[in-house]
Amino acid sequence: MEDDTHCSKRFLTLATVFFWFFLTGEGFGHDVSVVDLSAGSGCSQDQLAAYLNVSAAVIQYFTGLSTDFPVHIILYPQGSAFQKNGFPAWAAGVCREGVIHLRNPRLLLKKNILLNVVSHEFLHAVIHFHELGLPSWFEEGLAAFLFPRSDSQFDPEHSPMVEGGYPSDIPTLRLYYSWSTHLFQSLFPRNEPEKLRTFLSDCQKKGFDEPFRSLMEGKRK
Repeated sequence: MEDDTHCSKRFLTLATVFFWFFLTGEGFGHDVSVVDLSAGSGCSQDQLAAYLNVSAAVIQYFTGLSTDFPVHIILYPQGSAFQKNGFPAWAAGVCREGVIHLRNPRLLLKKNILLNVVSHEFLHAVIHFHELGLPSWFEEGLAAFLFPRSDSQFDPEHSPMVEGGYPSDIPTLRLYYSWSTHLFQSLFPRNEPEKLRTFLSDCQKKGFDEPFRSLMEGKRK
């Protein structure tokens, strides 16, 4: 479960975001398709759509990216089925080629992390949809910035089945996520969302490398 600090951050963020949507009149909605391989996960398509609406508000506010596209979610019955598809043993969810894959929502609900996991993976789906080509460290830092994660999402009882670009052991993996998060937060203050929006807009036009070089040069001045 998340600690009080993370809960407070989320409350303040959501309050700010929904106030912004109220003022601007922005709306959001999703065409959500769910394949439930668990034959009764206890999580309806409507519930997942509601979670996506919450995370869409946060994503649009901080990034300026559209979230109006079909979302596909696959639910797995247990960890073994999840891992047979090549997903890491430590992960609660994965986004691959824009499709969100989740462990059994009953387990994630029990751990009180389902909303966080859905939001985190939805952010990856948004990045994929817009073909931004962000490096993994930046994308993970952005996801953690928008939707702070807790260590309960890692399973230290298992060795990770690692995909390219990620460390192969739990301690290094934790350090990787921590480094990504802190570096991202040093580049983009939470109280200056327009800075992040501008940066991602530049990435859409020019790719990642040129805007990132300009960003780092600006910090050195």
